Amino acid sequence: LTQVVSFACGGFTVAWGTNHVVVDGRALSMLVGSWSELARSGTLAAGARPNHDRSVFRPRATPSYDASLDEAFTPLDGDGERQINVLTSDESFVGVRLYYIEAADIARLREQARATRVQAVSAYLWKALAAVVGSRDARCRMVWWVDGRRRLTLSSSPELRAAMRRTCSAQYVQIMVLHFSKVDHSSGNGNMMQ
Repeated sequence: LTQVVSFACGGFTVAWGTNHVVVDGRALSMLVGSWSELARSGTLAAGARPNHDRSVFRPRATPSYDASLDEAFTPLDGDGERQINVLTSDESFVGVRLYYIEAADIARLREQARATRVQAVSAYLWKALAAVVGSRDARCRMVWWVDGRRRLTLSSSPELRAAMRRTCSAQYVQIMVLHFSKVDHSSGNGNMMQ
């Protein structure tokens, strides 16, 4: 979905929206950037074109699942019968949350926890989510999506290429009492999912 809004001052804004079943965030960002560059200059730089080389991202082996996959999805209702369905996500999701965190807050979190920027923000968001969910759910789950496209090469291990997300689960009380340095990607029962 694309929408253009013109303003009386002569300016305009372009709003983009999509469903992640169709395209991921990185691909949509590349589309917007390439579209903008094409509109400004009339050409695309060689590096701006997407890389569809199948030797880098080969199709994965036949999937196998275990009980931990079940725990990765939080039910929407109290009795645990309705799960998120990506095909009907517009009707399923209650809302989307956007966070703006000041650079000074990130620096303070990193100093307290001696963590990377991603770890500090992840710990902060996980604690905030756990505070909102509270004791209504015995376990608090959070998923971190990883864009490894710039770092992965043909020589990268298959496990590294397959590990595109990290999922963690921990009891609410564990998250709330831990210091930020302890609430990170290794907390709870985190495991790599393919």
